Amino acid sequence: MTILYPTFLWLLIPILVLFFQNLDSFKNRIHIIILFLVILSISRPVIKESPKEIEIEGKNIIIALDVSYSMNARDVKPNRYEFAKSTILSLLKLNPNDNIMLIVFTSNPLILSPATTDHPLIEIALNSLKREFIMTKGTSLENLFKKVVSINIGSQNLILITDGGEEEDINSDILKSSNISLTILAMGSKEGSIIQNRDNRVLKNEEGELVISRINPLLKSLTTSYFTASNSPQDTANKIYKSIDKKAQKSKKMQYSYLELYQIPLFLAMILFFMLHTRWVTYLKNSKLFNLNLNIKLF
Repeated sequence: MTILYPTFLWLLIPILVLFFQNLDSFKNRIHIIILFLVILSISRPVIKESPKEIEIEGKNIIIALDVSYSMNARDVKPNRYEFAKSTILSLLKLNPNDNIMLIVFTSNPLILSPATTDHPLIEIALNSLKREFIMTKGTSLENLFKKVVSINIGSQNLILITDGGEEEDINSDILKSSNISLTILAMGSKEGSIIQNRDNRVLKNEEGELVISRINPLLKSLTTSYFTASNSPQDTANKIYKSIDKKAQKSKKMQYSYLELYQIPLFLAMILFFMLHTRWVTYLKNSKLFNLNLNIKLF
């Protein structure tokens, strides 16, 4: 037998003290025994059965989100970053068995959440991200690809969400030699958009010219799984997921089952409580099991 929540058993110490301090009262003794049985029940005694290996259909997915300044552009509503963020939140809801890692990047990548099937945890990490605290500027896909290749979580699907930055040469050979399938969600438009800062001022370069951010055309050459923002984040997430769903691989997981025993002490506690507060109490008083030696003292 195994106790799944042994911490609750510490409550038995004061229960035993109370028991020996109240030997003169029959009802008090029975109430304490009932409490003892309830605590034993909530500590969840079980018999552990043999583990079974089951197959689950899920994917190893790395989501890489560009958080550079150009993601503030509003050619996608409300802006590129907020649309991308909503798309990720929609992706997290599509398959609870997917093992997902979240990386944010500018010139350098940062693992925001390690690979996990606990998708609400990833959602909390994403919602907690404060982009204004990210000091580095620009976008480096090469540094991102090097980081992704160094991560060993088996066969991987990389969902890259970016506008591509201003890189004139993207080294895709880094991914080709690895077991990584690349899917790109290109944020922005061909025409491009101005960028506004937090004060709603238009961003200008050193020459005083307006900075126009466009989708980097080199992105499309990196993969055949290339998407742009649809009418809604949900539609966009569905399109991306359908493209990688056919690549799903079944993984094996050990599942443990238990024979629950908590019902036994709980049932006994209910029976004792019922008998104590009905005419059946006389049977308890006459029972040798509960006719304790009243001369017992606690030392």
